Amino acid sequence: MASANRLITDYLDIWSSAVKRKSSAGRGNSKRIELYGIKKLRHLIMELAVRGLLVKQDPEAESASGLVENIKAEKAKLIKEGRIKKEKPAVETDKKDTPFELPNGWIWQRITDVFYPISVSKNKVKTSELSSEGAYPVVDQGQTFIAGYVNDGDLLNTLPGPVIVFGDHTSALKYIDFDFVAGADGVKILRPLCMNEKYFFLVCKTLPIESRGYGRHYSRLIDNFFPLPPLTEQHRIVAKVDALMKICDSLEENSEANITNHKTLVHSLLNTLINAADNSTVNKAWSCIAKNFNTLFTTERSVEQLKQTILQLAVTGRLVPQISSDLPAIDFLRNIETEKSRLVKTGRIKKEKISQQPEFDKELSPIPANWTVTRLKAISTIGTGATPSRDQNDYYFPAIHNWVTSGETALPFIHETKEKISEKAIRETNATVYPAGTLIVAMYGQGKTRGQITELLIPAATNQACAAIQLFEPSPEHRAYIKLFIQKSYEELRSLAEGGAQPNLNIGKLANTLIPIPPLAEQRRIVAKVDELMSMCECLKASLCDLHTIQLQLADAIADKALEKNNGAL
Repeated sequence: MASANRLITDYLDIWSSAVKRKSSAGRGNSKRIELYGIKKLRHLIMELAVRGLLVKQDPEAESASGLVENIKAEKAKLIKEGRIKKEKPAVETDKKDTPFELPNGWIWQRITDVFYPISVSKNKVKTSELSSEGAYPVVDQGQTFIAGYVNDGDLLNTLPGPVIVFGDHTSALKYIDFDFVAGADGVKILRPLCMNEKYFFLVCKTLPIESRGYGRHYSRLIDNFFPLPPLTEQHRIVAKVDALMKICDSLEENSEANITNHKTLVHSLLNTLINAADNSTVNKAWSCIAKNFNTLFTTERSVEQLKQTILQLAVTGRLVPQISSDLPAIDFLRNIETEKSRLVKTGRIKKEKISQQPEFDKELSPIPANWTVTRLKAISTIGTGATPSRDQNDYYFPAIHNWVTSGETALPFIHETKEKISEKAIRETNATVYPAGTLIVAMYGQGKTRGQITELLIPAATNQACAAIQLFEPSPEHRAYIKLFIQKSYEELRSLAEGGAQPNLNIGKLANTLIPIPPLAEQRRIVAKVDELMSMCECLKASLCDLHTIQLQLADAIADKALEKNNGAL
């Protein structure tokens, strides 16, 4: 017969490693990580407890039938004293309706048979009337244990003993062993009869209560059966659960500390790589990372940090070696200026004002001697688009031209758009059809959209939330280099946005972005190396995702197996 401690220790790696990122997670700290395995273990302990599988039954102990009689007598007394109302005759419990089989000596009861509600009547207080300090604590139906404080003692509920507070709208459960003032709405106070109040609370935490959003849940709570063991066994169960929960607390603290320490270690080592003064230091830092690769990159977030570091190294000349025979970047820019002059003469672009050469060291990290720096507007034309009026059906039919919205910039390439617009929309609005190879940057949009970049593989127009970058140098490697630089600059670009609820980038700020430019031959080597390393990172992420899924499934499987009837008591 396995022990509950063995259930924890034998599967310690599973409970500790099964983590799940919360749905609202983005880039953030460990609080955005749910320790799913430990949460599952806590639930398993409680389930085993209320099924009589956590502590051994004492064959010498009296049956719970005597306790049932005591509960009935206590209820009759309360009714006689006028403290509770007389209930309708209870419906006899049908064993077929009960959720699982109980040990000998335990008895199924309707939950309404083993507690009575305490009315708060008019002794309630509104949330707006609460203070952060005061004489009397306020308990409401929210998830926070103490909602606030008041100083009006007339509102105080004096308790006959520990109670359970249930949130009618929230299903929140709280064990309360002190006098308190009730919150304004949805507070249900349950006083257990003749039993260990913590055992009653434990059972309530395991009961299935269908979620109704902000609807009422009390009727769902009281529509449950209650597994009632002898009183002495209740005390042993509560003591065992308390002891095991302390072990879970320790596991949780260790897991959170490990997550925090892991993040600090990854951040520190990658920063050493980024801040390395020369290639020799870069190589030493990378050697240290490579030796500990399997220890460092064990989460999707750490892999994303690695990807960002790769991009940072790529655009500062520390990812691939410099070759002295490469044509310097300044000559590459002169070739672009020649192409721009040709386009100005043919009337395809306007002549721009002469701008001051950007001061490199004020805004960018140091770069190799044969690199240079320029602004995005010096190597491209940047346009935008429009959203044709939805009221004009003929702007969308016949659907001829691909039309990109900012949400589609989440894709690395655009092969096809979700919507198309008509030729008339192109003629009569500011929408412009851009050629394949144009880079599209989201200027604003929901969530993570602003600052994203994609590349057109088809001719397409855009809406006004997008900027379209057409580079003067047509080579795919140059385009890929500029794209990866903008990907690296995602957070910096987002920080330039202005506005209230939905901050916007603007064409001017994007156009003035400083870009370090390597020789074209080195751009080719950089792009090839980044592609190779990013492919490796994506494979690693996929493997980690599969591993995490397996860990979650294992935690579920172990918990389910432990609850099977033939496992016996623990």
